[in-house]
Amino acid sequence: MEERIGKYRILELLGSGAFADVFLAEDPITKRRVAIKRCSAVGSKRESLLSECRLLVQLDHANIVNVYDADVVEPHFIIVMEYMAGGSLREVINNAKRKGLKVSTELACKIIMNILNALSFAHSMNVVHRDVKPENILFSADKKVKLGDFGIAKMLETTQGAAYTRIGTVPYMAPEQLLGRAVFQSDIYACGVVLYEIITGVRAFDGDTDYVIMKKIESADFTRPRAIRPDIPEWLEGVIMRAMAKDTDRRYRNAGDMIKDIRSGIESKTISGGYQPDIGKDMVQKGVRGSIVALSEGELVGREEHRIASTGSLIWRYKTGGWVNSSPTISGGRVYVGSWDNYIYCLSSDSGDLIWRFKTGGIVFSSPCVVDGRVYVGSGDCYIYCLSADSGDIIWRYETDYGLCSSPAIVNGRVYVGSHDGYIYCLSADNGDLIWRYETESFLFSSPAIVDGRIYVRSDDGYIYCLSADNGDLIWRYGIGGNVVSSPAILGGKVYVGSWDGYIYCLSADSGNLIWRYKTGGAVDYSQAVVGSRVYVGSYDNYIYCLSADSGDIIWRYETDYGLCSSPAIVNGRVYVGSHDGYIYCLSADSGDLIWRYEIGGSVVLSLAISGGRVYVGSCDNYIYCLEGMK
Repeated sequence: MEERIGKYRILELLGSGAFADVFLAEDPITKRRVAIKRCSAVGSKRESLLSECRLLVQLDHANIVNVYDADVVEPHFIIVMEYMAGGSLREVINNAKRKGLKVSTELACKIIMNILNALSFAHSMNVVHRDVKPENILFSADKKVKLGDFGIAKMLETTQGAAYTRIGTVPYMAPEQLLGRAVFQSDIYACGVVLYEIITGVRAFDGDTDYVIMKKIESADFTRPRAIRPDIPEWLEGVIMRAMAKDTDRRYRNAGDMIKDIRSGIESKTISGGYQPDIGKDMVQKGVRGSIVALSEGELVGREEHRIASTGSLIWRYKTGGWVNSSPTISGGRVYVGSWDNYIYCLSSDSGDLIWRFKTGGIVFSSPCVVDGRVYVGSGDCYIYCLSADSGDIIWRYETDYGLCSSPAIVNGRVYVGSHDGYIYCLSADNGDLIWRYETESFLFSSPAIVDGRIYVRSDDGYIYCLSADNGDLIWRYGIGGNVVSSPAILGGKVYVGSWDGYIYCLSADSGNLIWRYKTGGAVDYSQAVVGSRVYVGSYDNYIYCLSADSGDIIWRYETDYGLCSSPAIVNGRVYVGSHDGYIYCLSADSGDLIWRYEIGGSVVLSLAISGGRVYVGSCDNYIYCLEGMK
């Protein structure tokens, strides 16, 4: 066996497949042990492998195997990854079989919750895994559970919400995936199949050939888990049956919903016993990107505090045809919001009645901006739209080279917006004519901030840019340690921004020099709020933080059950924020004490809006909610 691949010293061959070899290796400088995936890099495959690597680097999550590096070592392409020394779930299942034992249902639930958390994050990035199976569920030396091998994962098509091409491992493929159409719920189905196999010790569908298995998946019923293992709780069998429904409409809508049902079942204390291998006895993931926490024997998932009743109350809700990840905008007694069904909605803020809706050609992730009777919004169809706020009639639209997720900012008769094509655009608010554009080195996701004739915007290349609002000339840029997804907040001559490296940064608005930074326990997505002398921000470590805007010192933090990527809103001494656990939290801005929380039907991804004592928020259950916020 060769001794080196690039700079890495090879220790042993871990495995070989049709497309790649995987080696255990050591970095000669850091002495860190890594896994190296070595693939042939010829022809069109080279670009495919580069795309895989770019995708993997974006999937920075506590339950996804880390990617450290990539390189071309002719004639091969290598991806350097975290070495998972604890083996795979396949080994756990096989060991249990050899010993004639069944894996405990509690352990099975904890493992699958970790994987569902990984998928929840991947799906929020519009990525479907397509090959969830025991071989790709791995354990680290310190007993963390991670999902690996995103090598056939695919970014879903913006307008169709599906990845086409029949690919995966047949026994774990959903019926629609066998037909070449993979959706988010295809990964949910696979989790149901894996959970079935962990607790019963057998596959739900098996056969001598892939063809036989495919026909069973398409048309046959599988044996109910309790018929194989009667000590399985009824609720857990119900979870598996729903996850494995042949019709996607009957499955869980998202990974978070499946986690909720499993967590509720665990709290009911109807968990059966069974085999507890050392590698997994104390593993459970509490948040989307938090740390793995150890459980003492019999301890349950979740915090007692979060079983209190809500005191926020529902006023109305309106159902759209897709996820509502756009932040609502309230103007003139109306709610303007976009949806994944491609529509921009205008509702009555008082009653939730539909006033008008306008259909674009793609997903509307961008939050509308309403100025002078016009609605400005970007769409996944590559257009920036200007509509009449009164009627929804189109006034103008401008085509960029790629889809838009960034929300426009309107200042002095100009529209400023970022695009996935890497450009910041400055257009005439009156007619949509291009005034200037500036090219960054990566796509732009969130909104620009315009203060004192300057534009502050983040890019996925890890830089914060400061440009002249007049002509787009670069004034300064500052590079930080991770992808920057958070929109900058500007106050008192300072720029506040969060990053996927877990830090909140405070920079000089004038020069871009670092003033302070604060390390959270997880990635900081989307925006932070700066009010008075305090910075409020949510992190994927499950905490809402309140920091001193002057020094970055922590004042308080509040723990939720799940990671946060919603931006906080601060009104009348209260902090309002949504979480991936499906709750809207209302906290004291002064102390962080919980005032109330309200459970809605799905994850809250972006900001909520507060107006007239009411909270307006969109959710991944397709609804726009209006809550009483000041009870």
